[in-house]
Order: sequence, then structure tokens, then C-alpha cells
Amino acid sequence: MEKSKHQKVKKNKQEEKISEKSNLEKEKKVNTSKKNKTNNDKTNGNKTDNSKIHNKKIDKDKIDKSKTNRDKSSKTDKNKSSSANNNKSRSKEGQRKKSLKKKIISLISIICLIVFIGVAIYFANDFITSQKDKGKIREAQEYMNTENENYNEQVEKLKQMQESNNNIKSWIKIDDTKINYPVLQGNDNEYYLNHDYENNQNKYGSIFMKAEADVNDPNSNLIIYGHHMKDGEMFTGIMQYENKSFYDEHNQISLTTDNEVREYQVIAAFRSRVFYKKEKNVFRFYNYLKFDNEEKYNEYINNVKKIQLYDTGITASYGEQLMTLITCEYSQDNGRFVVVAKRIR
Repeated sequence: MEKSKHQKVKKNKQEEKISEKSNLEKEKKVNTSKKNKTNNDKTNGNKTDNSKIHNKKIDKDKIDKSKTNRDKSSKTDKNKSSSANNNKSRSKEGQRKKSLKKKIISLISIICLIVFIGVAIYFANDFITSQKDKGKIREAQEYMNTENENYNEQVEKLKQMQESNNNIKSWIKIDDTKINYPVLQGNDNEYYLNHDYENNQNKYGSIFMKAEADVNDPNSNLIIYGHHMKDGEMFTGIMQYENKSFYDEHNQISLTTDNEVREYQVIAAFRSRVFYKKEKNVFRFYNYLKFDNEEKYNEYINNVKKIQLYDTGITASYGEQLMTLITCEYSQDNGRFVVVAKRIR
């Protein structure tokens, strides 16, 4: 009985051990399962974390890429904007330059127009003045015209002109030229450069005799001046004596005074100029005003003959009154063209 009981206890113990062992195994399995689950969770967690990290990295890359793209886009936009601004700036600068160019062209056009109008007015006024001045000359010429060159009538008309202006000393005429003018003589050698025989301002001036000359003194050199005008007026006509052929047909000059009509014969024509004071050993023909002696007279004639343009075959002797006609000549600075004649009647 006791043995059976003992066996039963022993059996129970064994069963307990077996049960305990089974429980331990179960617990071990459970722990192992938990551990595996934990490990799996960890692994999965790690995988999740790795995935998250990877995803974060991808997201970051995407963000960086997006940022880079945005930066590039921003730079592109900035470049485009800068380019657009530069283009706009260049466009504005171009427009400004065009506008400035137009203004300059307009200003130049206005200036040119003003200059043109000014020049037109000047020439118009000059033409009107010239016509008016020549009109005065024509009046005197028409007045002095006489039928059949009646010398007495010419003298009388000259006297009548002298009543209005006693500076009218004579009247000079050369055939086939425009030289047919009163000869004035003032107190100086400047006034009649720009005044007419009525003492009015006149661009043609007058034919005038040097203030020091004396038309009635046989020893006086009658130096007479006149402008060289483009329209052939005044003393332009004496330039024709450059040609001997003209001289051959027109070697006499008429001079009417208040008591007679005289004739002078051309003995020489030459070119010269006004000399500076410092120049030495030159022929200042314009300073031979009066011949007090034969030596001085001959000196003048000899110098004239040395520079004459051609040989006239005519000379002059002391006692024959000389007349020297002078006008400007433009082949040299301060050039003068000179015709010398002697009184023959």
C-alpha cells in the first residue's frame, strides 16, 4: 500500500517534472518566439528606419535637387531678368541716342536754315544796295553825256556838278570800258573809298585822286584810285591793259576838268604791290606825288619801264604831266595793277 502510494507520489513528481519541463520548453518557445518577434521587430524597425533614412535621403536629394533646380531656375530667371534688363537698358540707351541724334539733326537743320536765311537776306540786301548805288552812278553818267562829245558842254556840266560838291575835281573816261566817272578828291585818302559823289555811303565808293595831287600843277603826278569790282564797275576796266591788243586800240584816256578836256596817252602798264616799311630797295610807285626836278621824274619813268608788262614804245619827258591809275590786283597779297599815262593835249 505504501509502496503503491510511494510510487504514486513518485509518479506525480515525475509528471510535475515533465509538466514543469514542458512549461519551461513552452516558456522557452514563447521567449524564443518573443525574442524572434523582437528581433523581427528590430529588423523590421531597422528596415523601417533604414527605409525612412533612405526615404529621407531621397527626399533630401529631391529637396536638394529641387532646390538646385529652383536655384538654377532662379539663376536662369535672374539671368533672363538681367538680360531683359540689359536689353531694356540698351533699348532705352538706343532710344536715348536716337532721340539725341534727332535733336542734334534738328538743331543743325535749324542752324543751317537760319544761316541760309541770313545769307539770302545778306545777298538780297547787297543786291538791292548795289542796284541803288549803281543807280546813282548811272544818273551822273547820263547827266554828263553830251552829243558829239561837245567838250565845252562837258566842262559846263562838270562845273554844275561842282556846285553841289566842290570835291568833284574832274571826270575820267576810257572808251569801250565802264570807266566813265567823276573824280573826287577829299582831305584824306580814305573817305571816298566808300562814299559817292554826293557824299552818301556807297559800297562802290568813288574814283578819287590822292589828296596831295594838284590837277592844275604840271609837276604833280595825278595818282587816281578806284575799286576793282566783280561786276566790272569802277576801275575794273583798267585791267584790260594787261593785254597789249587792248592797249593798241585804247591808248588814250580822257580827263575833263573845270576849264578843259585833256587827253593822256598810256606809256606803261604793270603789276606791283604795296610794300612793307621794312622792305628796302623797292619801287614804291605810289609815293611819287610830285616831281620837283628832272632826276626824280626820270627815276620814276625808268622804274615804270623796268616792270612794264610789254613795251609800248612810248616814254615821257620831264615837264609832261603824268597820270597814274591804280586798282587792286589779286594775284598776290596787297597786289596792285597800275596804268601810267602822260598828258598829250
